[in-house]
This record gives sequence, C-alpha cells and structure tokens, in this order.
Amino acid sequence: MAIPCPHCGARTVRVGSLYTTKPYCPACGWNRDNAERLLRSDRGDLLAFPILGLFFAIWEWIRAGESVAFAIWLGLLFVFLGFIFFAQNWLALRRLAHVQSFSAEQIWQHSEAPAEASLPLPRNVRFVGKYYIHIFAYLLAASAVLVLVLVWASATKDRSDIWLWLIAALLAVEWLAAAPYGFIRSRLAERHLLRNGTVAAGVIRNAHSNPYRWLWLPLSWPVNVWYRSVVYEFRDAAGNLHRHEMRDWSKKLYEKMPVTVFYEAHDPNHSVAMECALARVVAT
Repeated sequence: MAIPCPHCGARTVRVGSLYTTKPYCPACGWNRDNAERLLRSDRGDLLAFPILGLFFAIWEWIRAGESVAFAIWLGLLFVFLGFIFFAQNWLALRRLAHVQSFSAEQIWQHSEAPAEASLPLPRNVRFVGKYYIHIFAYLLAASAVLVLVLVWASATKDRSDIWLWLIAALLAVEWLAAAPYGFIRSRLAERHLLRNGTVAAGVIRNAHSNPYRWLWLPLSWPVNVWYRSVVYEFRDAAGNLHRHEMRDWSKKLYEKMPVTVFYEAHDPNHSVAMECALARVVAT
C-alpha cells in the first residue's frame, strides 16, 4: 500500500523484495538513496533462484534416472523466475536514476517547532488502542496456559504429582506475567516523557527489522519473530545532536521522516519519538 510522501504529499513508490520494502517519492526524492541501496543489496539474493533451480534439476535428474524432461523444465522455471525478478530490479534502478536525492539537511532547514511544545505541563496523554490489545493478549496467554495445565492435571488419574503440575502452572503464569510487566513499565516511562518532557523536532535516520529474542529459545534457533525498529536523531535546547533507537509500534515510519521527540531536559539520553510510541499527546 502506497503512503503519501511526508514532505511533499505526493504518491510514493515501493521497491524491494518479498521480505523488505522501502518507499520513495519520485517527486521530491524522499528516501531515494535508501531505496537504491536496498535494490542493489537484493541483487545477490536474486542469484539464488537460478542456483536453486540448478540444484533441484540435478537432484531430480539423479532421482528420475533416464527421464530428464521434468528436471530440465524445473531448472528452466527457476531461471525464468530469477530473470523476471532481476528485470524488475533493473527497471526500478533505472527509474531511480532519474530521481534527485533528498538530504536530511532539508528537513532541518524546513522543520518548525512542534505544536506540542506550546502545551502546558503536564500534557494530556492517552494510550492508543494497540496498547490495550497487547495487555489483553498477555492476559489471555497467561490464562490459557493456566487453564490447559489445570485441565490436564485434573484429567490425570495419578494424583501423586498434582502439586508438581500446580507449581509448573504457577511458574508458567509468572513467566508470562514478566513480559506484560516490562511492557507496561516501558509504556509508563514513555507516557511520563510525553507528559513532562522537553519537545524537539527529530528525523528518522534508519528503519529496519530486528528479531525478538525469546527467553526460552537458544541463540541458534532458526525461527524468529521480527519487529520494526527505527533510529532517530534530534537536537536538544543546547544544540547538541542525539541519536537513539526504539521500537516502532506504528510500523509506518521510514528514513528521513520527521518525528516529534520528547526528552528529559537534564538527561537527553532518555527520550521517545511520539510517532513510534503507543501513546499520543492530546490537546485539551
């Protein structure tokens, strides 16, 4: 789904692979350099299609013996798909060659003081609906684990180890409760910054995906849950530049997008970009 350009309002174009995409604006050049960098990095991955096709063709040829027709068609199919994807990549790069670059300095030059800076302290802050959805999901998961363990324990004929199952259920619920505790604590800290922090205009420098580390999975576990993360920077009241990273709960932020940053006046290292958070400042 195309998003409007955050700077000129024109319709953006998305480029990239099935895993990662980047929007850019053909009119003003917003995010053009990051889109080109992604397309060039995808070229190596596109070679996997003909290589994978060749591997499957050889494997099918060895398995089928004298019948090689299916193996040949299988290999040609993967080569054709690789050619299609490579052609799309090449055409996207050709179109990008005619788009001017958009520098972050243009954002600083045209950035205005955020409207939230004029609101009296403490500001009125409200959580968005996604915050309550996460709380409900945590409570539902903890309740489901407890119910499943209790049902299994009640159906067991051997009652000698029922206390062990009850202890296991309590430990499981306690472990599940640790996640919402950290979640709520972080959201309350963000709300405090939005209510009482100093306001500054910021800009997104990098947007990427990070794997969420589950406590009970080893480092080499092949399955990961991914979440969006951004790196933003801003200047404090003294003109010092600060750069921080945080999770993007909106999943709508990209490089060189403007954000509204709230930070502690005595310690700018404690900051939050409101567009990334699960709370919003409401004008009363």
